[in-house]
Parts: sequence; structure tokens; C-alpha cells
Amino acid sequence: MKWAVATLLAATLLAGVASAKTAGGVTFPDTIQVDGKTLVLNGMGARTYTVLGIRGYVAGLYLEHPSHDARAIESDPGIKVILLQYLRSASKEQVEHQYREGQQVNCGAGQCPQSDAADYDRLIKLAPAVRPGDTSTYIIRRSGLQVLSNNQPLATFNNPDLGFRILEGFIGPRPPSEDLKAALLGQG
Repeated sequence: MKWAVATLLAATLLAGVASAKTAGGVTFPDTIQVDGKTLVLNGMGARTYTVLGIRGYVAGLYLEHPSHDARAIESDPGIKVILLQYLRSASKEQVEHQYREGQQVNCGAGQCPQSDAADYDRLIKLAPAVRPGDTSTYIIRRSGLQVLSNNQPLATFNNPDLGFRILEGFIGPRPPSEDLKAALLGQG
């Protein structure tokens, strides 16, 4: 099953598409297919670091039911996909640091259930170093989270809350940046 999803997603992302959107020099298709469902690109934007505006990656949010409302998206039971394409290289240690920083910002004061900690630690340990053009894909389902690295399965978590936490980390109250959140919500 997970290889079929990865193959389908990779074929969709790599296929020539009639329409697509571009942000930060990266082009994503307007739609992708996951589990036989068509997901629409809700929004996309670049994640910038520092006041110098250094871009680290471009993110896209795909939804079954497009929306500009973060709470509506989070509560929708449909499949959601967050696709990242990296613009810069980062070592495994740098990638792990970014995950830990996001965890601290979003869960640092006990906001996340302790039951997510082991799965999140596993995700961080599996996260590879990245180079420009590499991708990370988070497929969020009611049953859990599937993570792909360069369109190859990296891990599957039968923990629906972990997928919610990843999604909330991008569009919730403490996103990586307000500009990226607005772009993913189609408001930018």
C-alpha cells in the first residue's frame, strides 16, 4: 500500500501537468492524486530564515476541500498533504535541529500529548540530510501520518495526532513564519 501511494504521488508530481503554480522558483502541480482522491493545491510559499531573507524551502499544502481557514482545515477529516522542496542543503544535524526547534515552539510548554513524543523522536531520527531539489512529503490521514523523502517511503505512523501536529506546525498558532502560513492558506 505505501509503495503504491509513493509511486502514485511521485508519478503525479513528476508528470507534465497542464497547470501549475510557482513560488520561490519552485513549481508544484495544481492537483495530486492520493488514495484515488484528487487533492488541490490550497497554497504554497517559501520559508525564509533571518532578516536577510534566505530561503530554505518551498512548501505546498494540498487538500481535498480547499479552505482559507486553518481551523476548518485542521478539523476536516479529508486527506492533507504538505510537500516541501528544499532550496538549500542541510546536514542531518541541521534538519534535526529544525524539527526540534519546531517541537519546542509548538509543544515546549506541554501543549502536545506525551504519547506523541516517541513517534516524533522516531521521525526526527529518520529524517535525512537534504540537498537543493530534495523533497519531503507528509501525507496526513485520519488513520495517521506517512512521510516520504524524495518520493520514497520513509516512515508510517499509526498516530493521527502526529499528523495533526505536523499540520498545525505549519498553519496553527505558531507557524514557522506568518508569511508562510498565509501562503499555505491561500491568503498570500
